[in-house]
Amino acid sequence: MGRQADRAGFTSPTVCYPGHGDSMSSMHEAKSRQAGDLAATLSLATGVKVDISWNALRASKRLGDWAWYVEWADGPTASAMQVLVERELARQKRLALQPNDLAYLRTVQPGSLALAMVRNVRQGMPPLGRHPSLWQLEVALEEVNDPELGTAQDVSVANVLVRLANDLPDRMPALLVQYGLAGLRAEIDPPANLRRLWPNRSRPEK
Repeated sequence: MGRQADRAGFTSPTVCYPGHGDSMSSMHEAKSRQAGDLAATLSLATGVKVDISWNALRASKRLGDWAWYVEWADGPTASAMQVLVERELARQKRLALQPNDLAYLRTVQPGSLALAMVRNVRQGMPPLGRHPSLWQLEVALEEVNDPELGTAQDVSVANVLVRLANDLPDRMPALLVQYGLAGLRAEIDPPANLRRLWPNRSRPEK
């Protein structure tokens, strides 16, 4: 099977070349087993779910046409995860999966963006803090370890913000300005003398 045929279907993770099918398949299977073990170890070490999978479609330019992707949300930064991976591979001393086989893809979740905005407002800044755009806030969080962690109260308020924004980060700054921290806290624990007119909605229907 040629490379182009395998790429067109994206159904088989096995990369085969004329005359080398068996050896390439065996190597891929060995790497796949090691990737599963490594993902489990990293998940336990970091406290976030880590997946390591073969993905030709999103292969990085740095690695050429093919790559094993280490994927996770929040938790350690990409550089911190790379240190953990290389340390674990060196400890295992297995010859299948090598550091140069891997690419890293970390996602910052909406809840972490909401938590950063809540923290900014609590510190007297606008929701985006010193960043002129939501994208730049997200870029900044890519260099922050464990952006999903915060005080119990901040996390609760951030969860309300995520719900009101329907998981859409671009709606969060305006909602945070509209409600304020006090308003969002009231969504969590309304005062005894406050009766919500729309108990199951965040706002009246128009």
